[in-house]
Amino acid sequence: MKYKTLFRLGVKLLGVGLVGFAVYGLGETLTQVVWIATGLLGSAAFSPVDWMGWFQITTVLIPSALQIALGVWLFKRPDWVTDLAIPSNRPYCPNCGYDLSGRKLGRHCPECGVALPAEL
Repeated sequence: MKYKTLFRLGVKLLGVGLVGFAVYGLGETLTQVVWIATGLLGSAAFSPVDWMGWFQITTVLIPSALQIALGVWLFKRPDWVTDLAIPSNRPYCPNCGYDLSGRKLGRHCPECGVALPAEL
């Protein structure tokens, strides 16, 4: 495995970690939602304390949703981040990282056999 593939794997693991921490934080928020919702069902009026509770919930829900979206995006599309961090001046196989600079005409990687994009 080449260094670029290892970096891509690290970006994917970062995405999984972001999703995991966001889901953990949402577990605590959901208990607050249940607590506030049960308080609203028992009262006829909506007090300012209830507004503060909803404000606290939304300040956790929105960043958690963004964190989950970023984590999923990093897991599904690590190539953009990897190419920004490690630009390649020679063509490499996108799957195994094999150096394709001296290859003959062919549409497959000689190392792993994966089909190559047209721009390589």
